[in-house]
Amino acid sequence: MPDTETPNAQVDQSADAAQQPQTQDGNTQPQSVDTRQFSPEQQEVVNGIVQERLARESKKIREQERKAYEAELTEQKRQADLSEQERVKEQQAQLEQQRAELEQERLQFARSRSLAGKVVDVDKALRLVEDKHIQDDGTLDVDAFLADNPFLQATTTPTRQPTTAANVASNRGGNSVESEGDRSRVVNSFLRNLR
Repeated sequence: MPDTETPNAQVDQSADAAQQPQTQDGNTQPQSVDTRQFSPEQQEVVNGIVQERLARESKKIREQERKAYEAELTEQKRQADLSEQERVKEQQAQLEQQRAELEQERLQFARSRSLAGKVVDVDKALRLVEDKHIQDDGTLDVDAFLADNPFLQATTTPTRQPTTAANVASNRGGNSVESEGDRSRVVNSFLRNLR
């Protein structure tokens, strides 16, 4: 080939020469090339091995992700079930408490009804009721209660006569109301007795 090179070609060659190592005598030698390359058959085997390992690792990762997802779903379901169970337990406890309160109110009403007319003050009597006065069915044994608390027993009163000032005075030992002052005392005394 004749020596008709362009100036750019010379610059490119000189740049290549600068990059190549030089020997002691100043001549340049080409860079060493990696000669350890696989043949096409070997490269296919290496690619197959790499693909197989990648597939195994990919499968392991997918399996781990699937197990983690299933565990999360199971935990969420367990939490939901647990929450439902807790709600049911809470509702049962509330219903049981309401039932107990209603039963207590029913027994209280039945006890007050059984004491009505037999004691002077039903409310005071109910506060004095003890376990020994309660029968097996929860009702009040009125006779046992009144035997222990005779001071609460209502007295039977004879039929009353119409109350007049003259009757009040006669009950005190006087025969009649003599003056206006005596009359007001009798009326006040009568009113006090009514209370």
